[in-house]
Amino acid sequence: MRQPQPQTLLQLERALHEEWDNIPQQAVQRLIGSMRRRWEVKKDLPVRPDGRLLVTVVAIVVVVVVAVVVVVVVVVVVVVVVVVYSSCVVAIVVEVVVVVVVVVFVVVVVVIVVVVVVVVVVVVVVVVVVVV
Repeated sequence: MRQPQPQTLLQLERALHEEWDNIPQQAVQRLIGSMRRRWEVKKDLPVRPDGRLLVTVVAIVVVVVVAVVVVVVVVVVVVVVVVVYSSCVVAIVVEVVVVVVVVVFVVVVVVIVVVVVVVVVVVVVVVVVVVV
């Protein structure tokens, strides 16, 4: 048969004390000691930097490199098609503009990749020096 649920705070407190009194105190002390030992063991272990940051940076660099390659290939194909199918002044101007845009884009991407790599190397060195 179900026990009646406590309705007031006082009844809840009494029920809690009754349940607490039913727990063997040696079991409670063993549990507390076990938790304390686990904490002390974990506290003494050296902290190692995890590789998630490095994996993230490598993924970003790979995505950026793939994007640069795709843009360069598309631009080269467009330039070749324009030059092959029309040899007028407009085609030459379009080709020059496209080449300038691609060069600027590649330079910006290379600068971003270099900055990201430098920041990651600095962070990893700082983490390793501080932790070890």
